[in-house]
Amino acid sequence: MFGNQPPFTEFTYEFVIGFAENPLSKLPPPDEIIPLTIACIFNNFFSQKETVVVYICENADGRANARNRKFNQWFEQAGQGGLSFVKFDYRFGNDRELFYTSLIMRIDNLADVIISFQKLVLDCNEK
Repeated sequence: MFGNQPPFTEFTYEFVIGFAENPLSKLPPPDEIIPLTIACIFNNFFSQKETVVVYICENADGRANARNRKFNQWFEQAGQGGLSFVKFDYRFGNDRELFYTSLIMRIDNLADVIISFQKLVLDCNEK
């Protein structure tokens, strides 16, 4: 995402929540532990200030919109526990297939990421 531009090259990751096969004919009940688990993972994962995560909703079965809504709900619940993250949401695609993605980082890293991203865009425009 940031090309070879330091300091984020080695600290940018893709975060995927995949779905497993459901042998039941109906959806399982909501699991109240999932938001806490995601919050714990993020707290540990973001211990390095420069860490940036690109989250992409799986869309193989056309349910990316539902996954996006659920992840946003989990992220909001985790934020109520005092997490200091910021998330920027984007979607792209066409009428047949939309993709939902988020850029997630620590709040104290926001200015550095924006400056690096702007430099990357400027470098691309000059070529």
